Amino acid sequence: MPAKKISRAEARRQAAAHRERLEGQRLPETLEHLLANYQPQRITPKIYAVVRPTLIDIMRRSTTRGEEKFRKQRNNTAKFLAWNVERGQDLDIAALMTPGRIHEFIASAACETLSDVSRAALRSDLKELARQVNPSADGHESTASISRPRIKPPYTAQEAASIVRVARSQSTESRTRQLCACVGLGLGAGLDSTDLRRLSAGDIEAREDGLLVVHVQGRRARVVPIRDSYVELVQIGVRGLRPSAAVIGASHDRRNVAGRVVAQAVVPSTVPPIEQSRLRATWLAHLLQQPIPILDVLEVAGLRSVQTLVDIARYLRDEQEVGR
Repeated sequence: MPAKKISRAEARRQAAAHRERLEGQRLPETLEHLLANYQPQRITPKIYAVVRPTLIDIMRRSTTRGEEKFRKQRNNTAKFLAWNVERGQDLDIAALMTPGRIHEFIASAACETLSDVSRAALRSDLKELARQVNPSADGHESTASISRPRIKPPYTAQEAASIVRVARSQSTESRTRQLCACVGLGLGAGLDSTDLRRLSAGDIEAREDGLLVVHVQGRRARVVPIRDSYVELVQIGVRGLRPSAAVIGASHDRRNVAGRVVAQAVVPSTVPPIEQSRLRATWLAHLLQQPIPILDVLEVAGLRSVQTLVDIARYLRDEQEVGR
């Protein structure tokens, strides 16, 4: 049932009550340190001097307590506030932290160099913060932060390399073949456990142009080129199989086929747990860092919306922030 609209007077009353509840609230010491010592590199000192009091006010109203997410929100908010100052806009939080103003910012020249996925992630982050600090911004009572569970993070390059080594060195030929198939098709083509369940050896095709591709079956049917780095692993994964044979398991009607393969594998404690969803996320992260149109990424990944890509983009941006 849609939320009931409220009057402007009631919206102001709610915002005032929200401010009173937060008055005098201080952040945990680590977050106060991140805020007090922040010196943005891409905002001039003159503009930041104007922006800083409002930035501190907004971030102290935030309910975010994770350091990396807080740092990301702080950086995004500073850019957003600087854009408002450059346009001569008043820095009143009730006017600033609204969906309309955020959409204006995302559509402006300040964000024109961002990819579609990065713009979507930035919009989502700012709107989440707006709901926290200005709950009546859209005319509804919405004090709780609404967030979608995020997918698990991609593996790092070092983690992925260690998983590949483990796949190649299993104790039996059968376990090596099946784990190489899971890992090679996950990292090399983004296949998840559902995709693997329906896959036959004949679905792996060596084309005349030199590409090795996989014909994914089922409701997300698609043709995916296998990344060069994982071609040999996939070839090990289908070695000796008849074209009609299931790549994983004895038949196509088994569930959680990747999980069964991993459960039987010997994985050292120094190697991260092998999860098919994270192998796929790592492949998606690689695609997002290539000059590939978003619509093409969606098609080859079998996705219907950009939300998964937005989640991946957040992880990539978090890594970039940590590296600064």
